Amino acid sequence: MPKKHKKHHPNLHFSIRGGLLFEKESPESGFKRLGTGLSGSFEFSRQQWYEIPLHEDVREQVMPLLAKSVRDRDEREAVSRLLNLVQTGFEYEYDEKVWGHDRPFFAEETLYYPFCDCEDRAILLSRLVRDLLGLRTLLVFYPGHLAMAVAFNEKVEGDYIVCQGLRFVVCDPTYIGAPVGATMTGMDNAKATVVLLEP
Repeated sequence: MPKKHKKHHPNLHFSIRGGLLFEKESPESGFKRLGTGLSGSFEFSRQQWYEIPLHEDVREQVMPLLAKSVRDRDEREAVSRLLNLVQTGFEYEYDEKVWGHDRPFFAEETLYYPFCDCEDRAILLSRLVRDLLGLRTLLVFYPGHLAMAVAFNEKVEGDYIVCQGLRFVVCDPTYIGAPVGATMTGMDNAKATVVLLEP
């Protein structure tokens, strides 16, 4: 379950849910998997799953709004805005409760389905940071939790992990209200496993 951080961060004032992207399905109709421009049957490794780009239709609808919200901001402030959006814009629920098993989303699926977990949030935030800001990201795996981290080009304070000589500052999209650089209580960055994502 997401934890709340003591500090408050203002919300962005636009919505990327509901009718903007896709028509909502009724609760009785269940959920269908979003198309990603792929056809046929595919098997993906987890690494490949994390690297799937946003579908062109989704990019055209969502990215202009998000680009406007981070324009003329320094890297830290831009990432803070995206982090706050993912922290507060989506309802958290465990995959096991919703799907009956672990089910990672493509980044765009988090924009569509009514619930997401820490893995889905980290995948979405890493995709947004890479696509909108061109910054390197990595996924940070803790026992029972997943966050992400960003390699800023400028000095940014906070908890960090060094990978391939780069300083990646922790950004936890499930730690509600936590700023850039805050690791969720009980998580140990020294014992975390990381996956470096392609830019």
